[in-house]
Amino acid sequence: MMQVCETIASDGFKAKVAQALPENVSIERFTRTALTAVQTNPELIDTDHATLYNAVVKCAQDGLLPDGREAAFVVFNDKKAKGGKRTQYMPMIFGLRKLAAEHGFALSAYTVHEHDDFTYALGMWPSVNHQPPKLGDARGDVIGAYAVATRGDEKYLEVMDRAEIEKVRAVSRAATSTYGPWVNWYEEQCKKTVGRRLWKTLPLGPVSERSDSVIRQIDSEYVLPQEPRMSVEEANLSAALNAGPQASDDSPDDLIEWPDDPVDAPVEEAQTELTFAEQAEAAQRKRAAAGADS
Repeated sequence: MMQVCETIASDGFKAKVAQALPENVSIERFTRTALTAVQTNPELIDTDHATLYNAVVKCAQDGLLPDGREAAFVVFNDKKAKGGKRTQYMPMIFGLRKLAAEHGFALSAYTVHEHDDFTYALGMWPSVNHQPPKLGDARGDVIGAYAVATRGDEKYLEVMDRAEIEKVRAVSRAATSTYGPWVNWYEEQCKKTVGRRLWKTLPLGPVSERSDSVIRQIDSEYVLPQEPRMSVEEANLSAALNAGPQASDDSPDDLIEWPDDPVDAPVEEAQTELTFAEQAEAAQRKRAAAGADS
């Protein structure tokens, strides 16, 4: 712990961080916040220290403070990292609010608890009415979250219930990390989750390189399911079904453009009907014969 803190507080390291920081964030404030984040999260010390130092610099480049509100340091398992663990910084809801403000939007996000009075309406004129209990009264467990973004007369609203939030958490690589944001800052993660979903609907216009970096950093927390890919046979069948003249029927033969040939694949023995590959080959022979006639 002492070694890591001394490195972060050293003049050489602070000089690198100062070069990365935007002008509106002082190196003294950022360094104090980073040291506090490390000291309150001992799991970071067991990660590859190179990844920890890189996370500090990357957080500085994006102009966010690792205070658990704007950003946080999170531990991920990584076989390639020394010791099998690495540190990565993650933007939080206040980080998103900073980005939204750069585009003229005032973005707010809140959690809804079981004893809150909460109603909302979506559509062309979204509205929300949220009344927590009196101060001092128990609010109960979190049952959802919502985010609102306004810019002039524009208003955008996103609402997620607890089940939807937990679906997002399920694909987070830090879902159960002892010192991770879902365990230590659950409400902030709920706000970030609904805020990120709202962010996708905002008419932002051109996005700066820094904004794009923060959003990609947020999304890197999640392991999303891969889109199903076509098999070779399905690709061949698709090519065969799409084969044919690309011009009208009365076009001269020499103006007809044919699609690329289907991909090569070993042909399996036929069962009760032609396989995908055999159908593709039949279509290819038909095309070749048509080319010879022309």
